[in-house]
Amino acid sequence: MPCDPRGPPYRQSSPFSLTFNFLQITGEARFNGVDFNGTLFVDTTHDDDYIGIVFSYLDNKHFYAMVWKQNDQVFWKMRPFRATAIKGIQIKAIKSITGPGPIMRNAMWHTGDVRNEVKMLWKDPANQGWKDKTKYFWQLTVRPAVGLIRLRVDTEKGMLVDTGNIWDDTLTGGRIGMYVFSQAEVVWEDMKYACNETIPQYAQAEAKKRRKKQV
Repeated sequence: MPCDPRGPPYRQSSPFSLTFNFLQITGEARFNGVDFNGTLFVDTTHDDDYIGIVFSYLDNKHFYAMVWKQNDQVFWKMRPFRATAIKGIQIKAIKSITGPGPIMRNAMWHTGDVRNEVKMLWKDPANQGWKDKTKYFWQLTVRPAVGLIRLRVDTEKGMLVDTGNIWDDTLTGGRIGMYVFSQAEVVWEDMKYACNETIPQYAQAEAKKRRKKQV
């Protein structure tokens, strides 16, 4: 189902919970530019693994992901390579030549680039892990036409993270959805999206410079 920019924004107010490992769930709508917002929290005090969202999802080898680890941890399976997770929000571009399996699994766990699998686009310099039973409100802006990605995450006390403008042309749009890796009782609620190709004012000058360089 293509996204019709003339249609009304979508909103899902009822909570949605996941308890599986390494799972993406995406709707049928495919987007170019999109604003994707919602609330995310972990409704347990057990475990400290990855939660997040996916966007520009083409298939299980090509997508972007916001992944968030609560604590630092070395993955418990050392093969095919040692994978070390550092706590905090990360934005990753996944362009995997292997697809789901041990290599991609460890690449998704690892904080950093993994050749031919995952490229790290941004990492929270403050290394802030998520907290149990705490609601986080995300606002994601994606404009593939100019390569813009920007994420802001707030708590009830105020802003936690603003990535600033991230520029990447790895993927040119796709589906959106939710992500967990080895974390139970993750809840997403009040999710909404709207098709939007307009370049935000805060990114217009930089987008214009990028266009000139590409000509």
